[in-house]
Amino acid sequence: MPFSKRIYFYSLYLGLVFSLFPFLHHWQDYHFQIVKFQQVENQTSDEREKKIAALHHFLEERNSPLAPYAPQFVEAADEYHLPWTLLPAIAGKESSFGKHVPYVRGRNSYNPFGWGVTKGQVIVFNSWSEAIWTVGAGLRRSYLNHGLIHLASIERRYNPISYHSNHNWRRGVEYLSWLLEEKLRFEQSLSYRISDDSVFDPQAVDVLPWVL
Repeated sequence: MPFSKRIYFYSLYLGLVFSLFPFLHHWQDYHFQIVKFQQVENQTSDEREKKIAALHHFLEERNSPLAPYAPQFVEAADEYHLPWTLLPAIAGKESSFGKHVPYVRGRNSYNPFGWGVTKGQVIVFNSWSEAIWTVGAGLRRSYLNHGLIHLASIERRYNPISYHSNHNWRRGVEYLSWLLEEKLRFEQSLSYRISDDSVFDPQAVDVLPWVL
């Protein structure tokens, strides 16, 4: 091959390498941010009941007023094709699972999700049930249906302050979702020990069973 052609192809190779360098340099950041949504089909009633039981026990152990609403969390997730852990994880991050919600003129807002809560403004629901179904529908309609299918992109709209600073919101939601999955695994196997066999790894993109 003529020397000039070798120089040409070598320059192309270097151009490709340098164009990929920013991505490779920040690989861990990309790896951490991209949470894949996976389609879950034909969920059996037994699988649904196991999720409800695990979620109820999880919330009950934390003295959450949301514990009796575990069935509605799972049903709303099924209805709107959300990860079954997403709504309770957001509630955990925003309000310690409903234990610290805003009050408006002495009235409980029943808003454990921080949904529409800004300075001087609080969306008030009539019940925990209304909040679960309304926010579930809102996540599907205003987020997933608009292509916001990664937790990083959800965070950008849901909590822009966290998105533009330390990603504390996203990390908290990821961690609580993982805890819920571990609770389900624990209850499915008496021999399973979360403290011995499981370590939270935020860089494992398949930790969370996201669904479309």
